[in-house]
Amino acid sequence: MIVMASRKEIVIALFLALPLLTAAMKNEMEQGFFPEPSTESGGPRDKLSESHSAIWTELSRCNVKYNDDSLTFSIIDTPAVMALRGTIVTVSGFVLPLDGTSYTKHFLLMRRTPFGVRFAPSEPNEIIEIMMGRHIAWTKDMTTVSGSLSLINNAEKGIFFEITNASVKRAAPQK
Repeated sequence: MIVMASRKEIVIALFLALPLLTAAMKNEMEQGFFPEPSTESGGPRDKLSESHSAIWTELSRCNVKYNDDSLTFSIIDTPAVMALRGTIVTVSGFVLPLDGTSYTKHFLLMRRTPFGVRFAPSEPNEIIEIMMGRHIAWTKDMTTVSGSLSLINNAEKGIFFEITNASVKRAAPQK
């Protein structure tokens, strides 16, 4: 049996359902779409879901510009960041694997979690490309990496910082 509703009945039904839909959407946004990773201390994730490593503050002071004509990024490094070139740094962040497996040795370390639609993504000056000698198990939890910082200028990819000869201080077990 097919029941036909008038436009007026449809509008009334939508109007009555709106508070329920709004409440459900609000609850979903508060609960998140993905399981919450832990913070650097291993406790529940803070609301901003970002690393508070001091190096991120320095890197984020670099001025990044986007060129609409060439569709590329550019960066002006601060003197403090230029002084870090070639030094061993330690930074915590979230791993975004680039080699497509559950074990990775080439990944992006991001200041903010890339897991969840309610969180703003990291800016280009809040992303470090990591190159490791051996694989680590991917985790969505905060990971701490140490290694030699290089200032690179990959305008196409919008990657400006790289850590080579990296080692992981805290993450899932290494392979």
